[in-house]
Amino acid sequence: MLREERSNLVRNISHSLTASIACAALPGWLFLPSIIRFTFSVRILELGILVAVLGLLAVIVLAGLSHLWVKDAKYNTDMLLPQVGTALIPVMMGGMVVYATGLGMLLIA
Repeated sequence: MLREERSNLVRNISHSLTASIACAALPGWLFLPSIIRFTFSVRILELGILVAVLGLLAVIVLAGLSHLWVKDAKYNTDMLLPQVGTALIPVMMGGMVVYATGLGMLLIA
């Protein structure tokens, strides 16, 4: 930390933090079947469908924003197909949206 030039340190911390959040968010996809089943058993069906549509829209927006990550990415030359990992980040982060959608379903039930 005492070095003047710390760009590599900041980059590594950023990668570690992104990987940690993505791994924590990934299991959210396991709640998707229960959310789909629960959508039609809420008191106000329109609100259940609205929450599901907003969740789907958030996943699509997150996937669209990943274009910014790809544009600024700097890959190591010895890596084999690093774009696959970059493509999986929005899918993994989308699990957090599924968590939020499940919470929304519980709040309107």
